[in-house]
Amino acid sequence: MIRATLEDGPVILAETRHLPALRRLLLAYRVPSGVSDRGPLSELPRLLGEANRALEHSLANDADAPVDYVPALHDGVLHLLGDHPEALQRATGLLAPIRNHDHRHGDSIEASLRTWLSHHGQTSPAAAELGVHRHTLRTRVQTAANLLQSDLDSPDTRAELWAALRLLDAG
Repeated sequence: MIRATLEDGPVILAETRHLPALRRLLLAYRVPSGVSDRGPLSELPRLLGEANRALEHSLANDADAPVDYVPALHDGVLHLLGDHPEALQRATGLLAPIRNHDHRHGDSIEASLRTWLSHHGQTSPAAAELGVHRHTLRTRVQTAANLLQSDLDSPDTRAELWAALRLLDAG
């Protein structure tokens, strides 16, 4: 077992066989902690990142026990896109025609598109959520398709639009 200190606090490197005893000790003293996946020392940067993410989750949730890293602790692929400097710029550019239209006409094409996409392209439940007639929503979605010059029946187009909307919501 090796103990070291990095910028934010202590780091313990241990063989897998020592983890149960280490967990009992951390739990007994109620030490907020994050446990990475197992891996060789050559993957230490990735493992430290995992442990830090698990620790962040532990602190955010006032956990009294060590938290194991699992990929679900991340915000998913969209989170990774948000870290890309170009992603926000491209999302803004993609949605610019709709946003410009909404601004000029006082319309709600973007909100309608977001709701429609969140309902997997199902018009009736999306229209009910928005409080509009389904034909009104269909017209708004068609307006979005025309403004974007895109085929909204394409799963790739829908995924790209959903990612852009989520990135801009987060940004």
